[in-house]
Amino acid sequence: MQQPAVADDPGQVRTELGALSYWIGPCQPMPKPVWLAMIVTVGPAFCYKPMHRRLRTYLVEDNKTIRENLIATLEDLAEIEPVGYATTETAATAWLANNTEAWDLAIVDIFLLEGSGLGVLERLRKRPPEQHLVVLSNYATPSIRERCRLLGANQVFDKSHDID
Repeated sequence: MQQPAVADDPGQVRTELGALSYWIGPCQPMPKPVWLAMIVTVGPAFCYKPMHRRLRTYLVEDNKTIRENLIATLEDLAEIEPVGYATTETAATAWLANNTEAWDLAIVDIFLLEGSGLGVLERLRKRPPEQHLVVLSNYATPSIRERCRLLGANQVFDKSHDID
């Protein structure tokens, strides 16, 4: 039977399984309050995961009504924590690139007040794998979907067809 994990350092986790002791780390640096964690089995090893945290989400959307409705809906359904928004490619790429530890998910529209969501995707192509880019646009044609995926989007949704 697995015993509770013991974290002696925020980036290290030790779990004891019978007489065996595993050190896995650094798995993910966490502040002391998050040390209470569940251990997720990953093959023969274990990994440190926080029990609960809201998804830190940044929106790249120039339409104020859509942005506000999307934030409200996602807060109710997906337990997100909005961390900011941008209405232009320049503002979005600057904030997302300079605040890499502050976001988990960016929801990006294709058409913006200045520039394009495609430029945002291209600029963030080499982001950490735990950060996700989702495109939400009225212009999600098959060719745009493919281009977005090639630029690193994890998923592409059409505002008028894929969202209920």
